[in-house]
Amino acid sequence: MVANGDGRGTDEVRSYEIFLNSQRVLSSSESQSPYAPVKIKSDNELRVALTGAPHSKIFVSIAYLPRKEE
Repeated sequence: MVANGDGRGTDEVRSYEIFLNSQRVLSSSESQSPYAPVKIKSDNELRVALTGAPHSKIFVSIAYLPRKEE
């Protein structure tokens, strides 16, 4: 999940791209939703590229939802 800015409508970045294990999973220009399902490994690399004014920020949250047993 991604939240752009400080939650009050300020300090927003102009654009962002989020990569997990070298694959782009979310970008501000392609997604209307701030959510993206991803597959994680035992060792992961997260990279975020931002464009914006000084002090611009995004918050990236990663949540693990275990699979339901059938």
